[in-house]
Amino acid sequence: MKRILSVIVSLLCAFTLSSLADVKLPAVIGSHMVLQRAQPCPIWGWADPGEQVTVEFGSQKISVQAGADGTWRVNLRAMKANSKPQIMTVTGKNKIVVEDVLVGEVWLCSGQSNMEWTVGSSDNAKEELAAANHPRIRHIKIPHRPSDKPESDVSSDGWKLCSPETVKDFTAVGYFYGRTLMTELDVPIGLLGCNWGGTRIEPWTPPVGFQAVPALKQDFADKLSSFPEVTDKKDKEGKVELGADGKPIKQINHQTPLALYNGMVHPLVPFAIRGALWYQGESNNGEGMLYFEKMKALIAGWRSVWNNPRMPFCFVQLAPFTYGGDDSKLAGIWEAQTATLSVPNTGMAVTTDISNLKDIHPKNKQDVGRRLALWALAKTYGKRGIVYSGPLYKGMKAVGNKIELSFDHVGGGLVSRDGRPLSNFTIAGSDQNFVDARAEIIGKKIVVSSDAVANPVAVRFAMHQLAEPNFSNKDGLPASPFRTDTWPLVGFKAIFNGKNLDGWEGNPKLWSVVDGVITGKTSDEGDTKIKHNTFLVWKAGEVADFELRLQYKIVGGNSGIQYRSKVLEQGEFGPIVGGYQADFEAGKTYSGILYEERGRGILAKRGEKTVLKSDAAGKLKIEVTGSVGNSDTIQSKINNEDWNDYVVIAKGNHLQHFINGNLTVDVTDEDSAKAAKSGVLALQIHAGPAMTVQFRNIRLK
Repeated sequence: MKRILSVIVSLLCAFTLSSLADVKLPAVIGSHMVLQRAQPCPIWGWADPGEQVTVEFGSQKISVQAGADGTWRVNLRAMKANSKPQIMTVTGKNKIVVEDVLVGEVWLCSGQSNMEWTVGSSDNAKEELAAANHPRIRHIKIPHRPSDKPESDVSSDGWKLCSPETVKDFTAVGYFYGRTLMTELDVPIGLLGCNWGGTRIEPWTPPVGFQAVPALKQDFADKLSSFPEVTDKKDKEGKVELGADGKPIKQINHQTPLALYNGMVHPLVPFAIRGALWYQGESNNGEGMLYFEKMKALIAGWRSVWNNPRMPFCFVQLAPFTYGGDDSKLAGIWEAQTATLSVPNTGMAVTTDISNLKDIHPKNKQDVGRRLALWALAKTYGKRGIVYSGPLYKGMKAVGNKIELSFDHVGGGLVSRDGRPLSNFTIAGSDQNFVDARAEIIGKKIVVSSDAVANPVAVRFAMHQLAEPNFSNKDGLPASPFRTDTWPLVGFKAIFNGKNLDGWEGNPKLWSVVDGVITGKTSDEGDTKIKHNTFLVWKAGEVADFELRLQYKIVGGNSGIQYRSKVLEQGEFGPIVGGYQADFEAGKTYSGILYEERGRGILAKRGEKTVLKSDAAGKLKIEVTGSVGNSDTIQSKINNEDWNDYVVIAKGNHLQHFINGNLTVDVTDEDSAKAAKSGVLALQIHAGPAMTVQFRNIRLK
């Protein structure tokens, strides 16, 4: 019995000594990996203190002695790209064989869910998967793990060769980026998938990054010892959960500073990479230019820990999306992202033309990856003749009642992507009141004007969350949103959620939400054949001075937008409303006029500038004091049975309507007894023949 115990003890000791003696590599160094070409490549790991470790790869053979803490590191000399699989051996008291190693270009792919989004969930997934026979593209996924200290390693299932079977789980942006690089450079591509949906920027940032940005000193750099946030884990009833040792189980808030750098990025350092791709910002929406400071911290931090002060950093400007609330918040992030281009060796892919207002995860990741790759090919790899950016605002010049805009990255010329008039331009005078504007391409410039602004001083382009503009260069790359002013970004509030009629009241047989838009529909028979005009009323309050923006489409009949109005009664077919109406129709007579429903009738025809007064007997007097444009010309710019932009501005007794950027009426209501100062907003269905009217992107300021 004693002899058996002795044997067991001896075996256990031998096993323990053998385990301690084993040379070990981090998860990021393994079979099928891609090493970065043209740079020294660190290879590191752990062994017994003082143990000699030898790394062999190709013609290189380097030995080193493990330090007192058991860590060791060698630097392979810079190598040329090599698509031929090679073997690396790492030998100490044991031997590790790392197979199928290529040499090419390696990129970190980080951010939140739009970077984590997979090929299998992207556009044309079936076709993309079937065609993904690209064994020179390799991907390693880093699992989600926050940590309260810098980790030396991370668990992973290793590097995967790109194939129709594996690519479905690759980062889609990274894959399409890598595929473009592989095709253009003819080298292997390695992708480090280090991302986590819904995360903020702060958890990814190293301490040295926060310390590099003065604007972040008080809130972050001076408080690094308190990050990340660690708390006691609680159950559903709020009770602290205890571990086997009777002590509270700790949990790390993965959204707090340092948490993901510690647990997911630090284990990858110093694996040699060419640069980083970044797709994030949704979770920091609303921070404005503070996000620029945080981007500077992230970039400086990663460049510092990788010891590469000029490491390329390419990022994606967020796509438009119906976030709700103040729609200028996203514009603030766009400004911060554009400002980040002032940091050397950065590039930005604009996505305003490939968005989905109903989905924060646009499925077209192919163009996102390709646009990032254009920046890299031109700026990192020195490829000539590549147009890698859409137009970026350069400068402005006021000329009379117009503003001329100039741009960098004009490429082959400026263009409207869909052949329609340029959209989403607004212009303002010194009163800071922005109105929809006409924008014309004149050579390499854009000339912006509006009949409503005689002396313009500022232009804004696509500075709201629902903007999907059509301005691009002829090379197919969209312009980035911008503004020429530095005034406060006072945004609009979305008053329709794009999902249902919460906050609105009307006859549910007539009003519904179809494909994300408010739809009013009547027929020529049954209970949807109406005998009186009826309305969908916004129930969140009354409006006084305001600006309303929406898009409408009408097929048949007549409709309108009620403002500063009153609900008079509940009719057979729903609410009956009276008051100012911004009219529109399927015909060619009434669109753009100011009509007073159940009141004074037509107050301004299309193209008129009028003043409303009353005589001693209280009878309405309409004085036509000028013109805001030719009625037929304005009508010719209204899209039949298609979407149109409608803007209503009410300020005091001054009322203006715009359709597709064209001022249609300008009214001053001096009829003090009848001029409405405030009232409800409502949308109309008109009695008469069957009709369908739709509204979307309804925003109020």
